[in-house]
Amino acid sequence: SKQTFGLSGTGEGLVWYPRDPASIPDGVDYQELLFKSKGGKHAVVKQRQAAQVSAEKVQGIEDFVAMFVTQQRLEQVLAKTFGETSAEAKGTGRFIAALQQDVLKESEAELEAAALSWKEVSKEVCNAARKWFLEVGLATWGSQR
Repeated sequence: SKQTFGLSGTGEGLVWYPRDPASIPDGVDYQELLFKSKGGKHAVVKQRQAAQVSAEKVQGIEDFVAMFVTQQRLEQVLAKTFGETSAEAKGTGRFIAALQQDVLKESEAELEAAALSWKEVSKEVCNAARKWFLEVGLATWGSQR
């Protein structure tokens, strides 16, 4: 931004990275989580539309998330993550990292059977965990303590 960096105009793109390196589960390489998005003006490769994922693959990812991001698992990880303390919004990253680590540890066979990689499912596991934590977890665990 002009105010922060003294620059104005169209930027070349955005670099996305985890804000809290401590939230990255064991076994996940930090480099795998970095990516850059560019606007159409700066795209190196001309595409008619953004990359698409097959409907079959999307269904497999949705099924995987439904199988592993269960109410019981979410509650167990919430209790394990916060123990006797109240959950707060600033703990979202800790909760998501703990849930991802738990799901990754428990799902190797299912990932292989579904021909999915952790990289393909981790974003949706993260999204489901974040949504539940902010909508349900904070309300229940925050007020109980």
